[in-house]
Amino acid sequence: MMIVEKSPGKIIIIGDHAVVHGFPGLVATIGLYATVNLKVREDSKVIIKIPHFNFSYEYTWDEIMNYSKKAKNIWDEYTKMKDIRVLQKFKEDADNLVKLSLIETLKYLNKDNPPGIEIQIDSEMSIGGFGSSTAVACSIIKAFSKALGAKITKDDLFNIVMNIEKHFYPNVSGLDQSAISYGGLVRFQKINGKANYEKMNINS
Repeated sequence: MMIVEKSPGKIIIIGDHAVVHGFPGLVATIGLYATVNLKVREDSKVIIKIPHFNFSYEYTWDEIMNYSKKAKNIWDEYTKMKDIRVLQKFKEDADNLVKLSLIETLKYLNKDNPPGIEIQIDSEMSIGGFGSSTAVACSIIKAFSKALGAKITKDDLFNIVMNIEKHFYPNVSGLDQSAISYGGLVRFQKINGKANYEKMNINS
């Protein structure tokens, strides 16, 4: 079974860093996409392909789940030291975002014994631009959820991608994630530490 999912990038109209401090921001999705092609395998292998990095690697699910332990150790170290440089250890792996997306999706959906998969990541966006990492993560979540036979809502998508992004940015605002999860033009604001979003209508 082949599953194809894509998610758009975004552009921040106003409120980029201000949203971290509780001020409102306005963000909209754009016509550039991250696409995931996921094939369910008959064996238990996990094959990750990222053509942009000329990257292809084969794992077992045990190896993927062991990465969760590494992620926890890095997070525990950050919590103890409060040094953002600790989180740079995630960048040692070219496919860190893919592995964390698979792990957090399994955890959120409370699923065991996932099938083997082959997953390829392609993006029309430059690395680090237009919310590309969030778009990739959202595409993986949607495709992998389908492979697991789970139906997720946009709220589920937002919650999972926030769990993923917190591995890299502990104070992630949710601005990018709200736009890419819900789509369109979004007014976003954190109130008492909780993400609040409102989809805006554009009348021509």
